[in-house]
Amino acid sequence: MSNGKTHDLSIWATAPGVGLGVYAFAPEHKIESALVAIAGHLMGGLMLSPDLDLPSRPWRRWGWFRIIWIPYQKITRHRGVSHALFIGMLLRVLYLALPVIAFVIYRGMDQWGLLFFQAHWMAIVIFWIGLELSVWVHLTLDGILIKKLRG
Repeated sequence: MSNGKTHDLSIWATAPGVGLGVYAFAPEHKIESALVAIAGHLMGGLMLSPDLDLPSRPWRRWGWFRIIWIPYQKITRHRGVSHALFIGMLLRVLYLALPVIAFVIYRGMDQWGLLFFQAHWMAIVIFWIGLELSVWVHLTLDGILIKKLRG
């Protein structure tokens, strides 16, 4: 198990590799895609870490806004679903987006929203790849990913 400082350093250290990997495979807009992936990786590792399920460095970074994560901490246990591949980050993003989702359900998605997603779907996917890779780094340091992959 790593401490918060080690998790932070690992996210910063792996961000260039994430960018280079996306740069190598992006079909177009390579530099922009790499920067979006790095932004997702840093956001995922430093602000949307699996450790938001307890009072941690990422939780403290939210400042006064960290209060929004208290219900999340009450409904998730540490190293439970918050540390699950794919599901953990999806849960945190959906939890954070609840007000937006409620607004869209109440008002409906307008033309601007649809156009935004149509125009930027690839950037959203690349940002998500960065988010998810930050979870892989975190779980590798915690030793959880290795255990899950071995069965």
